Amino acid sequence: METGLGDNVAVDTCHLNLVIGLIESHKPTSILELGVGSGRTTKAIVEAIKRNQDGELLPSYKIPEVTLVDNWSDWNGKRPDCFEELKNIVNMVERDEREFVFTCNKTYDFIFSDADHWNTDKWFGYVYDRLLNSNGILIYHDVSTQDPLPNNELRFPNLMNILIECKKRGISHIHFDKCSKKSERCFRGFLVIFKSQIVHPLMLNIDNKVNIGIIE
Repeated sequence: METGLGDNVAVDTCHLNLVIGLIESHKPTSILELGVGSGRTTKAIVEAIKRNQDGELLPSYKIPEVTLVDNWSDWNGKRPDCFEELKNIVNMVERDEREFVFTCNKTYDFIFSDADHWNTDKWFGYVYDRLLNSNGILIYHDVSTQDPLPNNELRFPNLMNILIECKKRGISHIHFDKCSKKSERCFRGFLVIFKSQIVHPLMLNIDNKVNIGIIE
């Protein structure tokens, strides 16, 4: 697929493999994709779900609900025909990211954000605190630390604010941006954020005492 931004901003294949692996292993029951773009990530999400359903399912497995949000600005405001095949698999919301985020009354186990690159850092805290479930995973594409990017490709320096905020708040995260092959485009940056369950400080003290043998 092609968009107005071209393939230069598309998610790298190895990062898509990471998305598949995270969903296949984490088994989220609710997935939100902000910004569809070229559709490569959407296909990866659907592929991961198919893999989890390939075989005799356990009664405890819950088929995830997938929501895609896009205003189709990369497609001149018109939903591309290639997404018609997904309309029975996912919920499609035609809205810009900011409007959706601040009117959303649901929470999600897995969120992939690749929409309003110039502004999404402004409401990162809201998405993390309000929309992401405990033990959830939140991913941002195009969080690049390299400046300039190869061939002077389009860079979104404001997205570094998300990485900075994660470090300030002590939020668990991994930033992927290393390439091993010339064909890879991992330098564009891939920030994976984890929302751990909150543990009360008193419980931490008890656990520490147990570990060192004070409490038997």
